[in-house]
Amino acid sequence: MRFKILSLALLSSLAISGSAQAEPKWSSWFGWDHGFNKRLNLANFDFSPYMDDPAHSHPVYNENTDWQPAHWVDQLEGRAEEFVERGYKTHIIHKQDMRDGVPVLVVGPNFYALSAYDQRRYVRTIDYIYSMTASAPNVMMVRDWKSDRVVGAVDQHHISFQ
Repeated sequence: MRFKILSLALLSSLAISGSAQAEPKWSSWFGWDHGFNKRLNLANFDFSPYMDDPAHSHPVYNENTDWQPAHWVDQLEGRAEEFVERGYKTHIIHKQDMRDGVPVLVVGPNFYALSAYDQRRYVRTIDYIYSMTASAPNVMMVRDWKSDRVVGAVDQHHISFQ
């Protein structure tokens, strides 16, 4: 009786798992296309790999390198205080502080949702509005809102994030 139950369980598990097998994507030898000089047949892929196809190009990451912090303030018709208020409302800025005579920008959780390029632009714009690095100690620290760790430092010519 025990043997019959085990064999029935084995047969049913094989029947169930056998129907869940997927069809192979291509029928060539170990997944390689036949012939090394042939172009890959992209119809066999589940996705369209990006291979520098000019018809489907990605935007250049560092385009518009002549950007200045004043550009973002000018979009708000010169109202720098509105730029800062929007930073607080969207939780990009958590608070601004002074610690041991050094200005500190405490960034909120949505600061990390920005791209690395836009994080730098955002901090540069805050520095442009308040001119924090224009006077001694010529540096501004950027801290995390939750851990209070230093995540970046800004001076007049450089910006670095960890």
